[in-house]
Amino acid sequence: NNYYYAQNYNVAIWNFIFIIVNIIQVIRIYDDRKPRMIPDDMKDLYNDLFKEFTSKEFLYFMNLGERETISNQKIISLGQHQKDLLLILNGQASVTRQEVQIADLQRGQFVGEISFLTDQPASADVYAKGELKCIKWDQSKIRAVKISNNAFWAKLNAVLTNDLTSKIAS
Repeated sequence: NNYYYAQNYNVAIWNFIFIIVNIIQVIRIYDDRKPRMIPDDMKDLYNDLFKEFTSKEFLYFMNLGERETISNQKIISLGQHQKDLLLILNGQASVTRQEVQIADLQRGQFVGEISFLTDQPASADVYAKGELKCIKWDQSKIRAVKISNNAFWAKLNAVLTNDLTSKIAS
């Protein structure tokens, strides 16, 4: 149509490129927002803790981590830099400072999020009480996401900050 009016191939070619780029962008947006199947054992976490994430982002984040079972052992040591961020799936953890218990952590709560957010050494000891099932993320892998996907990073920061705020409030 532009060629007919302007007798110029350049205008027609640039319009065609513009249309193709926009079609690709629409397809990408649709794919990002398309609902994904969340496993039944993770639906409560997705609906409560990660409600700001799309289902694709949630599954991506869960797949970045590794499931692990820890039994009756120290998870975090006071004063040490943390390599991992953990999310409790099942069981409990006890947070102590100078041998005084200051909190109990359970399903849907993070362990090591203060160290992750502040990049400072741990401010308390954390022990698994009995068998503790969790997802463990290497902090360096998560920090690498900051460079490639800033919107995801902002959502993750909000999740961790909300978790921390709820712990302080209780």
